[in-house]
Amino acid sequence: MNDVITLGSKTSTGGAVISGNSNVMINGQPIALVGDTATCMCGQKNCKGQGPIVAQSPRAANVNGVNFARVGDLVNTGCGSCFLTPSSHAVSLSTNTAKPANMGNSIKIGNNVHING
Repeated sequence: MNDVITLGSKTSTGGAVISGNSNVMINGQPIALVGDTATCMCGQKNCKGQGPIVAQSPRAANVNGVNFARVGDLVNTGCGSCFLTPSSHAVSLSTNTAKPANMGNSIKIGNNVHING
């Protein structure tokens, strides 16, 4: 599954991730972390158009204590209909939190990687 999210990854409503952490790169793109920002294009009146990424499931990898964003995470814009969708990167994350992968800075990851699995 391509569930690691990076800058530019799409949302379920046609938006995209607009912030990321350049200290960890996936195929040259900054990784998105919980709390980074994505946009929503739903057009609902209660939607703010952009908001922070909110974790919806456990994850086993973080950067300096902040969890990776992953497929299915909510983009909290107020509408409740905006979620992160699979990226083009062949990198997956385990949900086994018994042995978390804690990463620091200056990490570069390519395709066909399963983190903490």
